Amino acid sequence: MHASHDSQGRSTDPCGVLDGVGIVRACNTGAKALFRADAGQLVGSHVSLRFPRFACGDLIRGGLVAAHLEHLCHCGVLFSAARGDGEIFIVRSPVNRVGADGGPQAIRLSFRAFR
Repeated sequence: MHASHDSQGRSTDPCGVLDGVGIVRACNTGAKALFRADAGQLVGSHVSLRFPRFACGDLIRGGLVAAHLEHLCHCGVLFSAARGDGEIFIVRSPVNRVGADGGPQAIRLSFRAFR
Protein backbone atom coordinates (compact mmCIF):
# COMPACT_ATOMS: atom_id res chain seq x y z
CA MET A 1 0.00 0.00 0.00
CA HIS A 2 1.69 3.20 -1.19
CA ALA A 3 0.63 6.72 -0.30
CA SER A 4 -0.23 9.13 -3.10
CA HIS A 5 1.00 12.73 -2.95
CA ASP A 6 0.23 15.92 -4.84
CA SER A 7 2.84 18.20 -6.44
CA GLN A 8 3.48 19.86 -3.06
CA GLY A 9 4.10 16.57 -1.25
CA ARG A 10 0.74 16.45 0.57
CA SER A 11 -1.04 13.14 0.86
CA THR A 12 -3.98 12.75 -1.49
CA ASP A 13 -5.06 9.54 0.21
CA PRO A 14 -8.14 10.18 2.37
CA CYS A 15 -7.02 11.05 5.90
CA GLY A 16 -8.05 13.02 8.94
CA VAL A 17 -6.70 14.12 12.30
CA LEU A 18 -8.60 13.48 15.54
CA ASP A 19 -7.96 14.81 19.00
CA GLY A 20 -7.71 12.46 21.99
CA VAL A 21 -11.46 12.38 22.61
CA GLY A 22 -12.37 11.72 18.96
CA ILE A 23 -13.20 15.16 17.56
CA VAL A 24 -12.17 15.59 13.92
CA ARG A 25 -9.70 18.50 13.84
CA ALA A 26 -8.63 18.36 10.19
CA CYS A 27 -9.21 16.38 7.01
CA ASN A 28 -7.90 16.51 3.48
CA THR A 29 -9.75 16.69 0.17
CA GLY A 30 -9.50 12.91 -0.23
CA ALA A 31 -11.44 12.41 3.01
CA LYS A 32 -14.05 14.96 1.99
CA ALA A 33 -14.56 13.13 -1.31
CA LEU A 34 -14.66 9.66 0.29
CA PHE A 35 -17.21 10.72 2.90
CA ARG A 36 -19.12 12.92 0.42
CA ALA A 37 -19.02 15.76 2.93
CA ASP A 38 -17.46 19.19 3.12
CA ALA A 39 -14.99 20.20 5.81
CA GLY A 40 -17.77 21.88 7.80
CA GLN A 41 -19.59 18.56 8.09
CA LEU A 42 -16.47 16.70 9.21
CA VAL A 43 -14.26 19.09 11.19
CA GLY A 44 -15.61 19.62 14.71
CA SER A 45 -17.75 16.49 14.68
CA HIS A 46 -17.09 13.32 16.68
CA VAL A 47 -15.54 10.48 14.68
CA SER A 48 -18.31 8.13 15.84
CA LEU A 49 -20.73 9.95 13.51
CA ARG A 50 -18.80 8.35 10.65
CA PHE A 51 -17.39 5.30 12.49
CA PRO A 52 -19.83 3.96 15.11
CA ARG A 53 -17.20 1.55 16.54
CA PHE A 54 -15.12 4.56 17.62
CA ALA A 55 -17.75 5.59 20.19
CA CYS A 56 -15.91 3.78 22.96
CA GLY A 57 -14.25 6.57 24.94
CA ASP A 58 -10.94 8.39 24.76
CA LEU A 59 -8.75 7.53 21.78
CA ILE A 60 -5.52 8.54 23.51
CA ARG A 61 -4.71 7.30 27.00
CA GLY A 62 -1.53 8.12 28.85
CA GLY A 63 -0.03 9.66 25.73
CA LEU A 64 -0.58 6.51 23.64
CA VAL A 65 -3.28 5.45 21.21
CA ALA A 66 -5.85 3.53 23.25
CA ALA A 67 -5.13 -0.20 23.13
CA HIS A 68 -8.51 -1.19 21.66
CA LEU A 69 -8.16 1.29 18.79
CA GLU A 70 -4.53 0.37 18.14
CA HIS A 71 -5.48 -3.31 17.98
CA LEU A 72 -8.45 -2.82 15.65
CA CYS A 73 -6.56 -0.60 13.22
CA HIS A 74 -3.29 -2.59 13.31
CA CYS A 75 -5.06 -5.87 12.58
CA GLY A 76 -6.71 -4.48 9.46
CA VAL A 77 -10.22 -4.83 10.87
CA LEU A 78 -12.88 -3.59 8.49
CA PHE A 79 -15.12 -0.81 9.80
CA SER A 80 -18.58 0.27 8.75
CA ALA A 81 -18.50 3.97 7.95
CA ALA A 82 -21.20 6.48 7.03
CA ARG A 83 -21.00 9.00 4.23
CA GLY A 84 -22.55 12.45 4.44
CA ASP A 85 -25.57 11.22 2.49
CA GLY A 86 -26.07 8.31 4.93
CA GLU A 87 -24.68 5.58 2.66
CA ILE A 88 -22.85 2.91 4.66
CA PHE A 89 -19.60 1.56 3.23
CA ILE A 90 -16.68 -0.56 4.45
CA VAL A 91 -13.26 0.93 5.17
CA ARG A 92 -9.90 0.02 6.65
CA SER A 93 -8.30 2.69 8.77
CA PRO A 94 -4.63 2.55 9.79
CA VAL A 95 -3.94 4.80 12.79
CA ASN A 96 -0.88 6.81 13.82
CA ARG A 97 -0.32 9.00 16.88
CA VAL A 98 0.93 12.47 16.05
CA GLY A 99 1.96 15.42 18.17
CA ALA A 100 5.13 16.32 20.03
CA ASP A 101 5.78 15.24 23.59
CA GLY A 102 4.12 17.76 25.84
CA GLY A 103 2.17 19.18 22.90
CA PRO A 104 -1.32 18.47 21.67
CA GLN A 105 -2.04 14.79 21.32
CA ALA A 106 -3.68 13.73 18.08
CA ILE A 107 -4.36 10.68 15.94
CA ARG A 108 -4.01 10.53 12.17
CA LEU A 109 -6.33 8.11 10.40
CA SER A 110 -5.91 7.05 6.79
CA PHE A 111 -9.05 5.73 5.15
CA ARG A 112 -9.07 2.93 2.58
CA ALA A 113 -12.45 2.02 1.15
CA PHE A 114 -12.79 -1.76 0.89
CA ARG A 115 -14.13 -2.86 -2.44
